Amino acid sequence: MCLVEAKGEVVSKQYLFETVWAETVVVEMVLTRAISELRRVLEDKPTDPKFIATISKSGYRLVAPVSTSIRGFQKVRFLKGAIAGSMVLGLAIVFGFLQSDPSPAVSSVPLTTEKGWEYHPALSENGEWVAYIGQSNNDFADIFLRSTLSDSVINLTGSNGFFLKPVWSPDGKFVAAYGNRDLKKGLHIISVKSGEVKEVIEIKTQYVGMSWSPSGNEISYVAYDSVSARHSLFKYTLANQQSSLIVETAPESWGDSEPRYSPDGKSLAFVRTVSEGDQDLYRLDLSSSTIYRLTRINRNILGFDWEDNQTLLLSSDIDGANNLWKLRVGDGESLASLKNIIKIPYGESIQNPTVKNNLLIGEKWIQDTDLIQMHLLHDSVGSNELTSTQWELHPDISSDGKYVVFCSNRSSTYEIWKYAFEDGQVEQLTSLANGFSGKPKWSPDGKQVAFESNATGSHQIYVMDADGNNLKQITDGQGDYINPTWSSDGSFVYCASNTDQDWNIWAQSLKNNRLRKIQSSGGYYLQEAGFGRTYISKLHQNGIWEVKMDGTEERIIANLAATDWGNWKVGARGIYYYNRSINAIIYYDAEKGEETTLRKLKINVPTSDPSFAILEDSGIFYLGKVNNYSGDLIAIRNY
Repeated sequence: MCLVEAKGEVVSKQYLFETVWAETVVVEMVLTRAISELRRVLEDKPTDPKFIATISKSGYRLVAPVSTSIRGFQKVRFLKGAIAGSMVLGLAIVFGFLQSDPSPAVSSVPLTTEKGWEYHPALSENGEWVAYIGQSNNDFADIFLRSTLSDSVINLTGSNGFFLKPVWSPDGKFVAAYGNRDLKKGLHIISVKSGEVKEVIEIKTQYVGMSWSPSGNEISYVAYDSVSARHSLFKYTLANQQSSLIVETAPESWGDSEPRYSPDGKSLAFVRTVSEGDQDLYRLDLSSSTIYRLTRINRNILGFDWEDNQTLLLSSDIDGANNLWKLRVGDGESLASLKNIIKIPYGESIQNPTVKNNLLIGEKWIQDTDLIQMHLLHDSVGSNELTSTQWELHPDISSDGKYVVFCSNRSSTYEIWKYAFEDGQVEQLTSLANGFSGKPKWSPDGKQVAFESNATGSHQIYVMDADGNNLKQITDGQGDYINPTWSSDGSFVYCASNTDQDWNIWAQSLKNNRLRKIQSSGGYYLQEAGFGRTYISKLHQNGIWEVKMDGTEERIIANLAATDWGNWKVGARGIYYYNRSINAIIYYDAEKGEETTLRKLKINVPTSDPSFAILEDSGIFYLGKVNNYSGDLIAIRNY
């Protein structure tokens, strides 16, 4: 009964012990024997389970469909013996019901297994074909068509460009996609029959995504809006070959993306991004032009699709780990909270879902980023690497050089961890579980750590002792507070906030708890120098600015990429930063205004997430490395 009630979720061994043998002390062999007996009766195999799957180091999971029917009761062969008799009998009866259940079983199988990456799937209207991007190197990203009924595969674009986000025309005769082909970047339409590629409009954008309307008359897409200086939603009308703005993004947001027409063509759902890791779903009523907010989850949304006109299927890290969730959409604002969004079994780690006729296809990614220790003056790699098979980034080294704090999901959710140089011990400092906790920063005296987390909804700044104790949330205003750093004397924590719509720098006093805005020109990350100067980087802008005493700003470094906004560190007399264009660590002398290349690199450094930390006196630094990043498509039927 425990496995059945879990509805496909993993049931831990400890929970089974406490529930089934609540009044008895038993060893693990008793549970193992009981499961073996059930498998024998049900003619189930642990290597190819049809009913009970063993989850390594965790417990067991029911993989058969659950039914409330009582048909088939007579077919159950009752067990003899005294090994947890009531548990075994109860489970056997329920499994008997399952054996006679006529509903089709859920199946999850790899759709692609080629080397490289397969991503951005899109099912045709009849569900018989899936278009997706296949990429085996960094030169070409082609559109492939794969049959969902056979093994047929077609390379539609033939290694002749770099394409993203394909979508089908309603009649299945064309595929539209964002493409970079023959130096032309924009919306392309490709004939499924002939493979002919035609660019229909040039698009300037950092975020790609589009949707073909069910009527076939228009294609919605994402583009940079020069008026609002943000990404907004536009539509291209095929009849007159004209584009027009359909959704202007809110001033407090980064922009809008991922448009999706509902099956009846009456609504357009999309993602609005407020800050990194802070996204929600919105719906545009196309008849009234009214925009409704559908969720208040303030989490990453890694793709979504309409299941029907009232239901959305989304990929999100709502509970810390990435999963698939189902959301019912009403006529107006749904404002779904964490309680009424339903997690879908078999949806773990799946992104960019596409759904048709009870067939779900999504991306299954392997993401492994490590923190590599290096030295400024020679090519040797240090022995104190922070590695696992998961994600490690956001390093910061304590001023005494004894510890590194960093963010990792090695415990399944993104938490703050601490590494000790002396003995190599790694310690988890936070266990907030929900959402994302990251970007830790040591206080100047090394006694505290500040970090950001959206465990309670919006992003807020927290401070804790170096051992993880005395955790305290220090911001609680409207909007989000991210990217913490410390003042030189440790009395303030600086952060970026969008509380007044645009991103600016704020200072939170740790003495009187006062929070005030100290910068109003779009600051996103601030570092205070010990030599009396203050520097900032800005969202979506290349460079580092010095903030003068009178409040004016001067861009002193131009070669910090916008995606590396956090990959720089103030030193005793200058700034160390990562130059992505030449893959090197650069030193900027603040007195002379001169730059020196300190170390050329041979690693793939991740974008957007801060991954650089340095201990200036020793020349040791950490930098993020993309160790393994690959993806396949997964097909789930009868989910």
